Amino acid sequence: MTQTGALNVGGAASFTAGANPIALLHSNQVTAATFNNGLRNDAAFRSATSLQLGFSAIGANLILIANGAISQSGPLVVPGTSSFSAVGNILLTQGNQFVGAASFNTGGPYDVSLSNARSTVMGASSIGRDLVVTSSGPIAQVGILSVGRTASFTGGSTSLTQANQFSNRVDLASSPPTSDVSLVNAIPLILGASTIGRNLALSVPADSTITLTGNVSASLSLTLPAPVSLSDYLSSPRSLPTRSNQRSRPSMAGLTRKGRPPARGSTGAPRPSMVPALRSRTSATARSAYPSAPRSAI
Repeated sequence: MTQTGALNVGGAASFTAGANPIALLHSNQVTAATFNNGLRNDAAFRSATSLQLGFSAIGANLILIANGAISQSGPLVVPGTSSFSAVGNILLTQGNQFVGAASFNTGGPYDVSLSNARSTVMGASSIGRDLVVTSSGPIAQVGILSVGRTASFTGGSTSLTQANQFSNRVDLASSPPTSDVSLVNAIPLILGASTIGRNLALSVPADSTITLTGNVSASLSLTLPAPVSLSDYLSSPRSLPTRSNQRSRPSMAGLTRKGRPPARGSTGAPRPSMVPALRSRTSATARSAYPSAPRSAI
């Protein structure tokens, strides 16, 4: 199914192509649409306005472009990759079945919300404002995520290990109890309230920071960049450097370990003998180290 001119549809449009591809890439005036094809064929559609998607079953890959917001009234079933580009919010909160990587691009300060009723793979995405991902299985990525404001990931084991650009707070939630989370950020990281089933590993560049703004619970272990971990340390709100060869750490003044001020040498910096103690601890210690008041980590 192709086109030689733009479509102008006042109501809903339904496109069924059997075992054939769908390629409707003119500046269509369509505000509501459904798509159905099969046998490993793609579907591509462009709307010159906002677009609401009804239940659609795609044979292979899906490309949707809208000069407005993208929303849905029914789930999307896509066995291949999915790409969504909009000048507005992209809200796909039905019980979708995105099997391949899903990519998102908002042309400005807009939000993206994705619910997937299976494991989720994120493709390269540029999101102007907030990102919310809810997955019924593990979350992984095959491309860098750039998020202008907050990001939230809820699912099974989560592996976000590309050179991501999370500009603001990241909230993480993983289950079941055997689930792990790994997160890499190419810029300073702000970690919000997070509950991890098992292990949490965070990574930022040298001389960068990880700042905690909410409770963090990792059931077995919490791994932060060497040499300092707050798994059994508390601090007043501040950001601490992660550079491993930094010997003088004025910003660590006021840290307490198990209710006591840290031992200090003549320069006021923690004695070298403290460094081995600044390592990840077990879940009970990790959970007790994060009371409700905001604070900063490495």
